Amino acid sequence: MNDQMMRELTDKFPGAKVDPRLPSEEDKKKQYIYVFNMEPKEVEGFDPYMPASELMIKQVCSINTFYSKTPVRKRRTEGYGEFAEWHRHVTTYTTKQYLQGTLRRSEVIQISPVKEMSPIECAVYDTNSKTIELMHQACYYWRCLRFGLEYAPQAVSNFTMLITGIVNAAVNGGTAVFQQIFLESPMAKEPICQRYAQALKNAFSDQLRAVNFALIIHDQIVPDVSRPLHEQALGNFKDMASKMEPAIGKVDFSQGKAYFGEIPPTDFLTPKDKKAPHEESKVDESPADESAK
Repeated sequence: MNDQMMRELTDKFPGAKVDPRLPSEEDKKKQYIYVFNMEPKEVEGFDPYMPASELMIKQVCSINTFYSKTPVRKRRTEGYGEFAEWHRHVTTYTTKQYLQGTLRRSEVIQISPVKEMSPIECAVYDTNSKTIELMHQACYYWRCLRFGLEYAPQAVSNFTMLITGIVNAAVNGGTAVFQQIFLESPMAKEPICQRYAQALKNAFSDQLRAVNFALIIHDQIVPDVSRPLHEQALGNFKDMASKMEPAIGKVDFSQGKAYFGEIPPTDFLTPKDKKAPHEESKVDESPADESAK
């Protein structure tokens, strides 16, 4: 836990300032211990067949690049809301040797200039991150169903919570707010929003495909006690797709390809059991531009 680690560091180094904020130039002249969360390394492409153990190794082993991300709020007077005001400052640290192996410490040999992410860039990044998180969980259970592997039924509740959290946010907040601010409000005409608008639409399309796939898998494994939550998620998903339709068009869920990669087939499920959450088949597929990658 960060708080416990910072307390221990303060006790061990009483003359140092221990802080979760990026050190200022004045801080660098003193003893300063900068504590921040390290995000797992992003793995290029999405492989639905990759076991969780292999993904973990690729994400957290042999790392020499660390990212510090700090939220920065810049107030606006237009009244678009706080999602239009939160930027993100990203600093990259490169160490001399790879960590998370036999080494626990290494010298930092390079610190990048601070890169600022705009609010719409943050929206694209966060939407895609949640989509990939959902796909990893859904594909775990897909592999269990496809290859007859055992899984812990009690762990399905985490999968249920993830699905319901995404579809509820899409209807009441989260992506619904992103759509309203960055694609439909007057702010959408600003150059930065126009630059990343297609990337955000692609992120929405990917999330719809991921939720559709996750609900098909969830229907097969959800315990009876959680069946009402599944049915509620189905209804909210239809609302989610309906609300996004004016911005991205209708999505063809029969296609097994998304911008993030392959969605595995579910044709091994019998038609009786395979309940597709959404039956729309028309699609507005605009090619992704460079900012969508």
